Amino acid sequence: MRKILLILMISFIVVLTACEDKDSNQELPNIEDFDEMELTLGEKFDFLSNLDLDNVYGSGFSINQYLKGNVDYTSYSEYGNDFGEGYSYYINEDSSATLNFDYDKSVFVDIKENLNDFLIYGAIDKLSIDGTTEESSEVRDSLEDTETNTDNYTMEFILDDSLFFVLENDAYFNLNGLMKVTENGDDSLDETFDNIKEKVENIFKLEEYQEFKSSLDEVLDIFGSFDDEMPDLDEFDELSELNDLVKVYKKGNEHIINLSLKTSMVHNYIDLIADQIVFIFNFNDDDFYQFEEMVQNIKDSIKKMDFDFNIYVKNNRFSKVSFDAKLTINNLDLEIDQSDEDRIDFQSLHLSLFVERFGFIVDFNATRPTLPSAGALLEYEVVDEPSYGGIFN
Repeated sequence: MRKILLILMISFIVVLTACEDKDSNQELPNIEDFDEMELTLGEKFDFLSNLDLDNVYGSGFSINQYLKGNVDYTSYSEYGNDFGEGYSYYINEDSSATLNFDYDKSVFVDIKENLNDFLIYGAIDKLSIDGTTEESSEVRDSLEDTETNTDNYTMEFILDDSLFFVLENDAYFNLNGLMKVTENGDDSLDETFDNIKEKVENIFKLEEYQEFKSSLDEVLDIFGSFDDEMPDLDEFDELSELNDLVKVYKKGNEHIINLSLKTSMVHNYIDLIADQIVFIFNFNDDDFYQFEEMVQNIKDSIKKMDFDFNIYVKNNRFSKVSFDAKLTINNLDLEIDQSDEDRIDFQSLHLSLFVERFGFIVDFNATRPTLPSAGALLEYEVVDEPSYGGIFN
């Protein structure tokens, strides 16, 4: 259990999250200071394929990520069958949830051949998640037997001013925050982390580290896939819209490859996808009407869906990668009714989603963080399993 928890946490921090360095946005080159290059789509991919992709990162890389927003949804479903001879059976299910999230974190990773030289250093400035959920169900039949059940939960998870790092194959945790969950009004989890400093020794065996290192190398190899041989993309007329999405900018020995997708373009792509679905499935009149109404509801609910992805190149080498998104979905209502005279099969969903900011910045030549002194490391208590591990038992 101890090894699984540690490896899962390390993998989660390195591959999926990490977080925002508050000054990172200031360090990124301003695209407005660059000049756009007039290139065909084929020439843009040629530019990518000619980049120096060997040893993309040097003495370590950092991943900074940020997310802030909220989601609110309700769903309802009803199923039932009339089995004949006076017997029928029905199920109604309701669920709802409200969730707020806000986090800013950063992680530095230096992958080495030698296990004891491997370093991960993660700093959590803020991680806050809170919300409520409620689930209810009713089962009834024609024999007048009815069974109802309702459960509700509230949760709060906060971490701030916290550290996690792996140094010389030992994992260190400095946690400040709390975890609290109530189930039907009763506390099922109530944990407080008040400047907890703990150390777990020898977290990796050599084969485990090699497997972990390979998984990280595979992620980084994604940035080396542009040198694969590409067909002549300029011959494909249907890729003309992709050419409009991808732009290349230049200033001296620096370049920015930018892919930008705005709300109006998302609406257009939804229409294109919907047309293909209709063509493939050849709906009858009733199904076509339901599908057309669903597509329109989706488009009407998407008030904002903006994405910006940038690759920063300096001296023909990858320097940074950034992604930023803003999203607003208001009152998305979807219904699917496949009922007939002998059967009830109905589902509905109501969703509102607001993402004020979401994104990440990868720096392939990040500055190595200042590690705690040898004296400060002595303050960490050696444990078999970190305190947070007991939460999952």
